[in-house]
Amino acid sequence: MLTDLRLSSRANKVWSESGIDSWEKCLDRKHFSGYPHAIEYRYNDRGFRDQAWPDDLKNAIWCIGDSFTVGIGQPFDHIWPQMLAKQSQTRTVNISMDGASNNWIARRTRDIMQQINPRHVIVMWSYDERREIPNQTLLDEKWQQIYTAIRDPAWPDCDSTHDIQYLSPEILS
Repeated sequence: MLTDLRLSSRANKVWSESGIDSWEKCLDRKHFSGYPHAIEYRYNDRGFRDQAWPDDLKNAIWCIGDSFTVGIGQPFDHIWPQMLAKQSQTRTVNISMDGASNNWIARRTRDIMQQINPRHVIVMWSYDERREIPNQTLLDEKWQQIYTAIRDPAWPDCDSTHDIQYLSPEILS
């Protein structure tokens, strides 16, 4: 089940720092160096900051989210899925990725609901603006920058790469 639900680059890895939780990227080095708790980022065989998955996936509480759910900057026992497991005395499964978009979170939630249909799912959405931008949108934005920089005032508007077909051959040569 959920064979494609995996972050291969993190599978079975152990790190002492992750993302913004590093000396180079932290904003408050005094706080960083004086933090009283040891932090270790230990990822299971699927690449999530969690223990190995239990046999009973349906009765576990599935926790899905971004870096807040990963627990960046927190010891494993202090992250909210682990605190929930302790309080509820129910195994949690942490499916989260730092930097995750709401699109990624929604796809993971859909996959879990379709394939496992667990009794409990808790989604911690990311920031409203954290959405995936389709590759074509990025390509069109880059095209607009280039076209604006080289455009002669006599040339027609060409807002996307799709519009290139309407340009005269003289412009393209």
